[in-house]
Amino acid sequence: MKKKVLFLCTHNTVRSQLAEAIVNTSSEKHHFQAFSAGWYPKSKIHPMAVEAAARLGIDISMKKPKPISVYQNDYFNFIIILSHRMEENFPPFPGNPLYFYWTTPESFSIEDKDSFSYFLALQNELSCRIQLLLSLGMDKLTRMELKHKLEETASEDFFPFAPWKDNLILSSEEAFLLSRYSCG
Repeated sequence: MKKKVLFLCTHNTVRSQLAEAIVNTSSEKHHFQAFSAGWYPKSKIHPMAVEAAARLGIDISMKKPKPISVYQNDYFNFIIILSHRMEENFPPFPGNPLYFYWTTPESFSIEDKDSFSYFLALQNELSCRIQLLLSLGMDKLTRMELKHKLEETASEDFFPFAPWKDNLILSSEEAFLLSRYSCG
């Protein structure tokens, strides 16, 4: 049986859509199925998120942002919150899912919000964290061991090269090269 993961962010236009797509295209052998939603979904996915996904060979151009309410009665094994803004107004979900945060900045909070380097670095950070998530050997870990391992992926130090950390600004070419960085 596939494990279900729900990625949540503010608008469901960039981070959660990328995370859902990366899991669903990489998880066939890992037995995961991903979904995404936003607290305040917008009308369409950001075009640069579509382009960043395309660089991975993933087409998200036909995806639509969805509200959290679409999934509120569904069972998930994991709920990954990608936005610090959701901490205050987080709805309960049935069952006993593991909740954890992979906080990344809102795309509109980046100084140059149209910089493609943000989207490439974000895509790479999510890919690295998802690679770790998919490789954990979850059937062999207790719930507490699993929770600890998942919390490690939320560490600020997990991926230190993101352009929003330490005011590091990358050109699109540098970010593209970074997006090819091996996660381990």
